[in-house]
Amino acid sequence: MNLVSLIGRVVKEVEVQQLQPSGKSVFNNTIAVQNVYRNNDDSYHSHFIQVVAWGKIAERIGKLAKRGTVLVWRED
Repeated sequence: MNLVSLIGRVVKEVEVQQLQPSGKSVFNNTIAVQNVYRNNDDSYHSHFIQVVAWGKIAERIGKLAKRGTVLVWRED
């Protein structure tokens, strides 16, 4: 079994869209995940990962998150 856990900050302003005609909620944004290893100049490299959430999870993110909020993203 593969497990992916990402901890990163929301890059853009949070917007939850309602799809027509179904009315289903969708969250589509990018999170910046900082690498745990330092570069040669003692700086960290970040990975920018596109994330999408649907339904109630998207609505919850829309209510609680804003740009710069730390999100923990887990996929089983």
